[in-house]
Amino acid sequence: MQAEPKKWDALGLRGNQSGTLLVDNITIPAERAIGGPIN
Repeated sequence: MQAEPKKWDALGLRGNQSGTLLVDNITIPAERAIGGPIN
């Protein structure tokens, strides 16, 4: 798992710890997935 908070730079929200979260080697059941696969 890897967090990339610096990739999310919204005006006025820099104190917020939001950002991209990369997770490898997981399986998400189809009934829990939102949207389609990302390539």
